Amino acid sequence: MKIKRFFYIFFLTLIVLGLGLASVACDNDSNKMKAPILEYFKDIQENSFSENDYKSKYARVDYFSLLEFADGAEAAMNAALNKTDIKIEKVMGSPKEGTGSCDVTITTIDISSVLSDADNDWTAATSIIGSKKAPTKDFDITIDLVYDISSKEWIIDDTSPIVTVLGLPYSQTMEEQIGEHNEKVQDVIDILGG
Repeated sequence: MKIKRFFYIFFLTLIVLGLGLASVACDNDSNKMKAPILEYFKDIQENSFSENDYKSKYARVDYFSLLEFADGAEAAMNAALNKTDIKIEKVMGSPKEGTGSCDVTITTIDISSVLSDADNDWTAATSIIGSKKAPTKDFDITIDLVYDISSKEWIIDDTSPIVTVLGLPYSQTMEEQIGEHNEKVQDVIDILGG
């Protein structure tokens, strides 16, 4: 009877230890997946991101570098980026799969509200963003990751969900870009005497 009880306790202990080790391994993978996102947002919050033409080593493709800004909007965006916070809600994926994703809540300046208060003036908006009472808004996004087998590190696969929330509100609309292009074409025509 004592032998049965001993084996029962022994196997129960092994099961508990096994589950504990599996949990530690999952937490370790989860932390490794969170790392590039946390570092990317750390770059965003510091001026080094704008100084590096909005490119980061933590992202495979960074769409921030493709944005064209309305006059004064880039300074407003950089001020807002400094006040951006994130919370990683859920982590999914594994190195074996080679892909993963993280559900993230981004808290950033409510630029629509700020622009309304600033009468659509980007300089005034930048001042409001710099104040402690600037309104904020939460956005829930999913960030996709890929696992680089050679470096054994995770990297952000696609920054478009981040750019949609943090960059596009400050960029020129396609209509504005076409208008500027047409003005430049007209200037060339005028110079050529047409």
